[in-house]
Amino acid sequence: MTTPDLDAHPLHPDEEFPPEALPFVPQDDHTGDGYDWMRELPPGWQAVTSWGSEGWTLGDPPYVVAAHYDGQGLGIIFGLAVYIEGDVTVTAYGSRALRDAHTDEFALDAWHQSGNGPRDGLPPTGTPADRIPARFRGPYRPEEDTTMTTPDTTPVELVRAAIAAKEVRHGKHAANLLREHGHDDLAARLDAAVRDRNGHLSARQALTLLENGEL
Repeated sequence: MTTPDLDAHPLHPDEEFPPEALPFVPQDDHTGDGYDWMRELPPGWQAVTSWGSEGWTLGDPPYVVAAHYDGQGLGIIFGLAVYIEGDVTVTAYGSRALRDAHTDEFALDAWHQSGNGPRDGLPPTGTPADRIPARFRGPYRPEEDTTMTTPDTTPVELVRAAIAAKEVRHGKHAANLLREHGHDDLAARLDAAVRDRNGHLSARQALTLLENGEL
């Protein structure tokens, strides 16, 4: 029997929320281009122009651009807005990890279409996030290159810090976080643990498995 985690999100952890769950939602804009749209983003939204370990261009500015909402004031709602020549699609998520995984998939498809991304090693368009190599995934954080990926940052420390920051709430999201930092084998074992429990594994329970060496 799986012990319930009181901090787990009450809804399905991988469920996409309706855009109305976000306090402010970017709108279609056919009066200018993507740069104009990014300048006029509503409160809490930030344009995302670089992605992956080397900061490759995200989208195809100014025709295709993206923005993130990072749960300000809510703590559990994260958003992705994609602008394509004036038309805007907005999706809300229950975790940063899931939102970033969908951004990974958007980035991959955009790189294939525009040709402005990594030159070598890209998997085919349509590849799900958990099969995209770690170096092509996640926000570009040049200031963290020497701290987040060093051997001193253990998987346990990564997951523990993400839980404290309320960035992950489910075991699958913890697996995605590990994969983003190059711990692919451990992430695969954690994914298997989630499947074995029919999806009922919180991030805190995943952390316990990591701390006890049970993966």
